[in-house]
Amino acid sequence: MNEAQANAKSNGVINPDEDISVRIQLENEGFDATGELFGVLRITDLATDAVVTLVDSTANFPNISPGDSAFSETPFRFETTPDSLPDSLRFTLAVIQKSSGFNAKSFPNQQLL
Repeated sequence: MNEAQANAKSNGVINPDEDISVRIQLENEGFDATGELFGVLRITDLATDAVVTLVDSTANFPNISPGDSAFSETPFRFETTPDSLPDSLRFTLAVIQKSSGFNAKSFPNQQLL
């Protein structure tokens, strides 16, 4: 997982009481094309769970050639509560190859804030 593009009320910062859309970039470090991928975003820790509601936790990724990268085709979406946010928001992204349905890779405890 390389980076994320977030829409946070146009200032690029995740604040309390916002609806966040984020597209996540994956890089293929292997020797074969990935095939189409499916991503599932999950909350990693209790501090994040207390202030975040996942609105759309799934997204598709295109086929990625070796050495290339691509962003999710649609954004993942979540909302923050009006309460103060912790220093970081932590998520896990599970990536599943669509053609096999079971070949999964997980990127645990990724930080977005």
